[in-house]
Amino acid sequence: MFNHFNKISKEYFTYKNSISYQNIYTEISNQINPIIKNKNILDIGSGGNIFYNYNLANKLYALDISENMLKNLNNSKITKLIQDARDLSNIKKGSVDVVLMIFAIHHINGPDYKSTIRSLQKVLSEANKVINTKGEIIIVELTLNDFFYLLQRLIYKITFKILNIFKTDMVFFYSKKIIEEGINSIGIKTKVTVIDLKMSGWLDPCLGTFPGIIKIPAFMMPTQLRFFYLKKNN
Repeated sequence: MFNHFNKISKEYFTYKNSISYQNIYTEISNQINPIIKNKNILDIGSGGNIFYNYNLANKLYALDISENMLKNLNNSKITKLIQDARDLSNIKKGSVDVVLMIFAIHHINGPDYKSTIRSLQKVLSEANKVINTKGEIIIVELTLNDFFYLLQRLIYKITFKILNIFKTDMVFFYSKKIIEEGINSIGIKTKVTVIDLKMSGWLDPCLGTFPGIIKIPAFMMPTQLRFFYLKKNN
């Protein structure tokens, strides 16, 4: 993730508070709120946009590489962590009950496809280290079908170079299969629950990379919004 979000933080918050996204946030919150009650939460790539009821939690760690994105968070229950999710070594192992990755992993990547897959595996591995023996991981992501995923993979380097010229964050959406494979790679022996969530209104297919500039009807989005959930059973 680049510090591109330091530059667009104001526009990003305006865009993310649109009516269309409020409907999506309600869908996600309905899934998250019952899980986080009285627990220690690590929100990776929170972007300072805490839309679920974090007051239900015991403690919330909001992590983002962009300092500006976290500036609007001012609550004694929230600890702000400005760092890369690929290295969570300063968080005590086993100290977290639930790790949240909401619209985050498509921003944590590299200059090529292989480095992006390694980044996904590294973030999941680091999350596994900080959750306790009955810890839970929740990933909320827009996913592509196999055809669009392959197409996106083939033009990865071109996309990266173009966005780099504009000093803009790289965006790479995964398929359901790739996310599940990433979860399996970290060695948690449990079934992953996947729930398809409803999208409505006018949405940005680039998910905030160019806030508010590109909008299409939800039914035309080439992606499916999915809620991935797993819990350690050892």
